[in-house]
Amino acid sequence: MTDEIENLNKDLIIPDWINEKYFIEVLAKDEPDHVKVLKFTPVAAIPPGENFTSTMLRIFIKLEMKDGSIKNKTYILKIMLPEDRGGKDFGDFGLFPKEAKMYDTFIPAFEALYKEAGWDIQLAPKCLKTEERNGEIHFIFEDLRVKGFANMDRTTGLDMEHMTASLHKLAEYHAASAVFEEKNGRYPEEFYEGFVTRSCKKFHIDGFRLKERAFKKAMLTWGMKDAQKYVDKFLSKWSHPAEDLLFFLILLIVTV
Repeated sequence: MTDEIENLNKDLIIPDWINEKYFIEVLAKDEPDHVKVLKFTPVAAIPPGENFTSTMLRIFIKLEMKDGSIKNKTYILKIMLPEDRGGKDFGDFGLFPKEAKMYDTFIPAFEALYKEAGWDIQLAPKCLKTEERNGEIHFIFEDLRVKGFANMDRTTGLDMEHMTASLHKLAEYHAASAVFEEKNGRYPEEFYEGFVTRSCKKFHIDGFRLKERAFKKAMLTWGMKDAQKYVDKFLSKWSHPAEDLLFFLILLIVTV
């Protein structure tokens, strides 16, 4: 099992509470015929830069079963970022409470609607546990890599086959969500706002300013004639209107 384990971010600090005791409840339900955990190994599930709102871990567990056989299991554990590493800023968006409601309430309800119609459709990874711990929300998911799924290279993008499949799955979400609202009434108000909200405008403006500085620095490396002239003119006279326009465009995109 050790030879199969790949840690995609060796610099990631994994909290001590992530241990085999934390998985007792999940293993009891998911693998009721196991008798003990032989090895527990948590590693980073994704390399640096692939996810910025949470920490994703892949948990490798070697089990001894009742019949004496050995079984290897993997799970995905999603936890909130530490407060001093961006957790407080992203906590203000309320992303994790919304996600918990999705996995605990809405996704199971959406899938039930399809079953009522005679279709066995899975909309998302199976969420085996949702927990609030010391003010932080954590999720344990099935590892979809076992079923042959993999993350696409975000710098390359999707090919037509995978884009079509993604849009098809998105359509399944939208159809079920529309029928659910028709049958049950409005969703909680927080679901009518996206990632960008007016209450978090400062966070996005600060992020824009950071990107502006990085962009100006990059412009000097492009080999342009008189590059500094363009850098000096970059939003120099229109910085505040440009920021307001950027925020308006982002807000428009996520609310239409």
